[in-house]
Amino acid sequence: MDCISDASVAEKKPHPAESDMKGITEEEDTLYAKAFEKCLTELAAEVYGIHEPFEIAQRTLRTACEFYEADWCGMFDADMMLDLWMPFWWYNRLTGGMTTTQLEEGRVIGSFEMFRKMIMGNADCYLPEIDTIRFTRPEEYALFKTQDVKSFLAVPYSRRENGIIFLRNPKRFGNRPNMLRIISNILLQEINEQKHLDLMKINAAASDVRKDADVIVNLFGGIEIITEQGKLVEAEMKSNTCSKIFVLLMLNRHRGMSARELSELVLCDKEYGNPIGTLRTHLYRLRNMFELLSESDLIVTKSNGYRINPDLKIVTDYDQFEKLCGSIKPVMSDQKQIEILKEAIKIYAGKLFPNGDGDLWHISFSMKYHSLYIKAFEQLMGLLNKTEDYKALHDYSMRAINVDPNSPAIIYWLVVALRKSGAIEMAQKHLESAKARLLEEEYQELEYRLKIAV
Repeated sequence: MDCISDASVAEKKPHPAESDMKGITEEEDTLYAKAFEKCLTELAAEVYGIHEPFEIAQRTLRTACEFYEADWCGMFDADMMLDLWMPFWWYNRLTGGMTTTQLEEGRVIGSFEMFRKMIMGNADCYLPEIDTIRFTRPEEYALFKTQDVKSFLAVPYSRRENGIIFLRNPKRFGNRPNMLRIISNILLQEINEQKHLDLMKINAAASDVRKDADVIVNLFGGIEIITEQGKLVEAEMKSNTCSKIFVLLMLNRHRGMSARELSELVLCDKEYGNPIGTLRTHLYRLRNMFELLSESDLIVTKSNGYRINPDLKIVTDYDQFEKLCGSIKPVMSDQKQIEILKEAIKIYAGKLFPNGDGDLWHISFSMKYHSLYIKAFEQLMGLLNKTEDYKALHDYSMRAINVDPNSPAIIYWLVVALRKSGAIEMAQKHLESAKARLLEEEYQELEYRLKIAV
């Protein structure tokens, strides 16, 4: 059915199978029924025997794109209290996978009453032309314009988590949401399975933490704090300021930081009548969060300021990563270097604390580790190419393009890998896409490297 009005959502809960059938011919109905059965039959056969929830989800999202002839389909988990919409899984039909989104910081912030009412009223929404909401829904319209949305079909889900399944630019069956409803149920089942597996991994990671004074801190790609009692992730901090304070203290954990130094670095671009008081409030929240994970204090006060508790035995991903990168020696065999580089690259799950991008204190730390990553990646790719392990060359270049899609070095090795595997047309498409994203000098250098590549 078309997007329903605010009043109609408040008045009734549409049946999930309800759709606008006006103007549909018998021939169109038959075409729909055949496509419906074909897609579900093929999906069932394709996922049979697959145990990884993510792989099942990718095939399911791809099926949705193919059935509706859409170019993108994804799930957005909703935290309606915080006005936060987080993409969980998605499939880009153009790139053939879950490649980097255009969404700033991997999330959408806003009230989005249209989607709220869909969830509250269990109502689907088909909008064949977004210009029709330009003035009535300016918040949603502005978001759609930045994401190349010309039309969409969306259905809600509400089982433990709330959110929507969003289908971008469907070319057929847009007024028939039943297939997307079925897709939604499959995805929810796989999400629950994935979260169960993640919990098992957390328990496995926590099993290495033998004392409550031991902590694992990961900052690549976002914050994770793991102890024997459990795990705290960045989203659960629910405050970017708390996150920044924690990261600053972690990166300077071998010294104290005064309240003035912390407030000047973290709160410098904001107006607070009492910045020191504001800082202390956030420090208090951080301490309270950590109480759930350990009996030991996370932050202690010393004569020289605040610092991470020096009595805590802390293991960090960025320290491990740097140590591995520094352990490579020219005298090592190619295979030994490959093993170490693979281990290092596996640790680098993304830039160091991406939510700190733009803050002056963050730039040097982020650049340091990202430069190390690019160097390690180039070393690994060179060795894999030398040993003619083209499958690994392709696999690692594909993973790297998700970490930094605008790195000329990564684009270079991805194109080389695609050419080595015979995917000449795909390699050319990536080059054309890179030309639009890179600076002219960067692209010229990339072209030159590719010309002399062996």
